[in-house]
Amino acid sequence: RVVCLSSVVPAVVASEGGSRRRLPMEQGPEDTGDMVVTQESYELPGADQRGEGATTTTQLAEQFPQIDMPLRVDPPASLKAPERVEALSRDRQIRDSAFSPHAFSLRSSVTQRLSEPPVLGTGGGNASRGLSEARGKSKTKIDSSVAAHSQNQAPHKTAVSDYSMLAFSSQRAGKTQMEGQAYLAIAITLDNMQQYTKAIESYGKFLSVCEKMGDPVIEGLAYNCLGVDCMLMACPPSEGSQFEGVRTVTPESQATLKRAIRYHQRHLDIADDGGQFVAHTNLGLCLGLLGDNQPAAQHHQEALRVAIRLQSFSGQSIAAGNLGLLAMRQGDLGTAKACMDQHLHLVQSLKDASAETNAWTQLGHLANLEGDFAAAVTAYENASQIAEQEGEIGTLKRIICNIGVARGNAGLADHMASLGAFAAAGYGGGAAEASS
Repeated sequence: RVVCLSSVVPAVVASEGGSRRRLPMEQGPEDTGDMVVTQESYELPGADQRGEGATTTTQLAEQFPQIDMPLRVDPPASLKAPERVEALSRDRQIRDSAFSPHAFSLRSSVTQRLSEPPVLGTGGGNASRGLSEARGKSKTKIDSSVAAHSQNQAPHKTAVSDYSMLAFSSQRAGKTQMEGQAYLAIAITLDNMQQYTKAIESYGKFLSVCEKMGDPVIEGLAYNCLGVDCMLMACPPSEGSQFEGVRTVTPESQATLKRAIRYHQRHLDIADDGGQFVAHTNLGLCLGLLGDNQPAAQHHQEALRVAIRLQSFSGQSIAAGNLGLLAMRQGDLGTAKACMDQHLHLVQSLKDASAETNAWTQLGHLANLEGDFAAAVTAYENASQIAEQEGEIGTLKRIICNIGVARGNAGLADHMASLGAFAAAGYGGGAAEASS
């Protein structure tokens, strides 16, 4: 079970009163070491909020980070790193994996395979073979969508070649910082091409340079990049999120996740406050996938404490949501609901529509598990309204399916009771007429 959160969760929602707060993770206009934050900006500082001089503190790469997803650190502006290709949204992944023409043909193929008689000598393995092939094709489809999302690969390959030449020449000239910039640029470009194995090699070279430079923030960036790429290798995209739901982790993926844990732990050891939040969150995700629920909960709680100390609504929402999902998977529905309610409140204050849709959906799942099907329908309907307004068609279709299931569950007991009464009465009197 998740550690009791009574001393942590009530403090998540900071007071919204007052028009100005200070967030000690960015520099202010007078380089005083902190930044004046208005009521409209409570999230951990993202890439678009960082000033040119803010090169000594940890920054998040995403403007709207999501729960159950690894967090990346944004490189300081001084490193002049190339832009990352924006990851596929949860809605896009759902559309590609469940509602695309390819997904329809794949389901037809699986249905046909399941309807075939078992072949002698296979132990009736047609079903398992069909499902295994379906999973492989589904993963391939999502991977191809990711590749298409990154558009033409030729410019990336050219960039890798150019940066490699820069790294070689800088190494020979003894220009350590330029060499590090080149290795980082190579790695990010390879990330954009989904070539994580090669990217990890370049991040390793970047880390070696960072250790020579002696900058803990840049060194933490290297550890973060190495850990996140290991997580993405271990858990490739699934239907909606890399780390969403209960999934089987292969022995190879377990070894890769343990490697990611080592990198994130090293990041935690040298990180500033913002880096500690990122490292604790990523460690919690890795440990949760490995089934180490108690340490995972502790890391998510530490991330929550850091976010509260930084007065970051975005950080608090991420930590509370991750705690809720972890508790849900453990069957601790009371803790899960408390955390997810806090997550919903916070993302509403941040006006993050996609995260709000997901929060309502998770609350619907919780209500279903508790047997409160009317509440589940209400939560799903709230999610469907937001998804429709945001044009998230794949998410909307899936939520509509959830609404149908919840309504069916709500009426199932009465329907079965009526069928029982109908049978007890001799199927409407037909049996009595037959006997007469």
